[in-house]
Amino acid sequence: MFALSKQLRASALIAVSVLAISACTQKPQAATEASATAPKAALAEPLPFDPRLVQMATTAATQAIAEAKTKPVVAGKDYDEIANGQPFQPLDGKVEVVEVFAYSCPHCADFEPLLEAWTKQQPANVRVMPLPLAGGVASDLGRTYFAAVKTNQLQGIHTRMFYGIHGDKSLPAGASGNDIAAWLGKQGYDGKTFRATMASPEVQQQMQQAHDFELRSGVDSTPTLIVNGKYRIKGSSQLDDLRIASTLIARESGAGK
Repeated sequence: MFALSKQLRASALIAVSVLAISACTQKPQAATEASATAPKAALAEPLPFDPRLVQMATTAATQAIAEAKTKPVVAGKDYDEIANGQPFQPLDGKVEVVEVFAYSCPHCADFEPLLEAWTKQQPANVRVMPLPLAGGVASDLGRTYFAAVKTNQLQGIHTRMFYGIHGDKSLPAGASGNDIAAWLGKQGYDGKTFRATMASPEVQQQMQQAHDFELRSGVDSTPTLIVNGKYRIKGSSQLDDLRIASTLIARESGAGK
């Protein structure tokens, strides 16, 4: 389920350098302790994907949505039904699509531009949300996600984490909480405050909630898409995952009427 189409796989080399254009201006800062000079406005924004990759991902996402209208999905083949499945958050009239991911996962890094392009094409009743893998060696990376949300810095930190691990490799995939905080400090963020947030009771509770959801949803790999807590998608490729998700979204949207 991890493979991109050949065309997108080639462009994924841009994805893991995703951000080479803007990252080039940040490398000198990352190599020093100096971070006070980093513009706060820039740190609040995601590192931009290469425009060529954005165009290819948008075209591919559009294709996946179109195919969903003509190619039926098959239970057991395209997705598994989750017994007594529950959404991660109250639906409140929405259709929830959870992407279980790990910053250390190269397939998740590949998937990021494609998922982003697909998300932008979803109707207003669809809520697409990333959820970090919350167990084992990925725990500190998962805490990074929730701490970034809590400090209102997710937009800036999310793509930088992928780039740091898979792009310039300035951050080890198995980085500890202290390693991550120190690395973020070099990027221009307040590493000390961020480390404290990672260890906060609120983040610990969110990690437990994520772990419980992933366990009851039968997640055993990343990235994995879960629709409304009821369907675990298992397409033959990342594009196929999005096709299947699009069909299930339409089904669940109709069920809510």
